Amino acid sequence: MGKRIAALDGDGFLYRIAASMEKVKYGVFTPKGFTEFGSAKEARECRDNSHNVSPHVWTRREVGTLDEAIARLRMAVNKAMMLTEASELLFIVSGPRNFRDQIGTIRKYKGNRDSTARPILLGDLREWAGNEYDGFMESDNMESDDVISIMMTDNEDVIAVSNDKDLKQVPGHHVNWVTEIREYIDTDSASRNLYKQILTGDPGDNIVGCWGVGPQTASELVKEWKEGGLNEQMMWSYIVEEYEKSKKLKDCPYVDIAAEDVAEEMFLLVHLLEYKEEAEDILRAKLWLSNENQNNSKESKTNGKESHQEGSTSGFVQIAEARE
Repeated sequence: MGKRIAALDGDGFLYRIAASMEKVKYGVFTPKGFTEFGSAKEARECRDNSHNVSPHVWTRREVGTLDEAIARLRMAVNKAMMLTEASELLFIVSGPRNFRDQIGTIRKYKGNRDSTARPILLGDLREWAGNEYDGFMESDNMESDDVISIMMTDNEDVIAVSNDKDLKQVPGHHVNWVTEIREYIDTDSASRNLYKQILTGDPGDNIVGCWGVGPQTASELVKEWKEGGLNEQMMWSYIVEEYEKSKKLKDCPYVDIAAEDVAEEMFLLVHLLEYKEEAEDILRAKLWLSNENQNNSKESKTNGKESHQEGSTSGFVQIAEARE
């Protein structure tokens, strides 16, 4: 490697450290007065005691100081630089716009976070980092790990520093700043990780994935397909087949949607970008396909039969082939 560049997933650093400054206390009113507990389980057990006065569990957050949070962030960043042995630091955070907000139709992208309380010190800690680190960057219409992925595609000297599994679909050098694990992910391993994520989705981001397929099943399927020597086109057809089978399962949320359309949406949501203009290209392609589908629908109604588009190639296959 040449001049090493540590590309930090700033979102992960800031959120984890800001959250670590908070402790939630749980309390219930009993005949003896108000009693606090360190866990919700203990509080619920106490509440369920028939002698309690109130049926409610009350919560409050204890928050540390911003100075303490800054000290923890400094230590984490210094540890990351030590682990990577890098001479340059990039601290990358996500901006307010994200093209994936326009992709998710089956479930709103990160819609499960709308009602989740953000750590109280998160905003102030982010502002401090922006003033402190010369390599502070805010992404536009993408996320911080997209920026890192693009950088790693262009420069093998860039080292991803994150505790997020998503970046493991990107070949190159990786450092987990939490576990302190350093590893090199080759192209084959990276593609396996992407295939698995297309199948499992990402519950943390409200990406449903293939209904009924968990991490273990996804790993077994991908291993079987890879060892079978399948090319990217065949891999995609097998993925679509799994989505088709999943539509027969109880409570499947996309039962009325074509399996390939569902698989395509999941791919676009989990796939990390590889070049700067890719987000705009994806949205333009989505708009074009939407218009084509509307035109085909009108033609099918006019002709009194269904319209079928042959020879279509998914975005997954196009991107996978471009890597080779």
